[in-house]
Amino acid sequence: MDALDLLVNRRSASRLAEPAPTGEALEKILQAGMRAPDHGTLQPWHFFVIENDGRDRFSAVLEQAARENGGDEKAIDKARNAPFRAPLIITVVAKCQDHPKVPQWEQLLSAGCAVMAMQMAALAQGYNGIWRSGPLTDSPVVREAFNCGEQDRIVGFLYLGTPQLKASTTISVPDTRPFVTRF
Repeated sequence: MDALDLLVNRRSASRLAEPAPTGEALEKILQAGMRAPDHGTLQPWHFFVIENDGRDRFSAVLEQAARENGGDEKAIDKARNAPFRAPLIITVVAKCQDHPKVPQWEQLLSAGCAVMAMQMAALAQGYNGIWRSGPLTDSPVVREAFNCGEQDRIVGFLYLGTPQLKASTTISVPDTRPFVTRF
């Protein structure tokens, strides 16, 4: 797939099944994340690959977080089942640090760019995914599970797998006009 076509036609896929990227395909996805823009070459990210039994452990973490967050049974059930939406999840943590020239917000954006790069690398190899976040990314239970320090932020969970639904072949080209001002 042509890189420009990939970027302008990208769509998230929320229904994902086996197979998940493994081996060289997964390595390429992680390498793409490592090539995100990175002011000061701080590499302000850490990737947690969740697969197989890791999804069960992640499920328990999310369930506990939802309970401690005061969620009702529906919210707790949704949290418990979230890791089974896809066969592979990559949690991306922005490992922010104090730096005289690189503010924390830039480090956070850099980690976000890593997520986008990984999603594009998955798509380029025939997989797809969806970047999810939500209030549980700030849960002390979830933050502890991913070894977050005080300044660290979970920028999201990248769910990856093989899309169950075919993307529409009639994708409209985005109209950029409402979002662009010539300065």
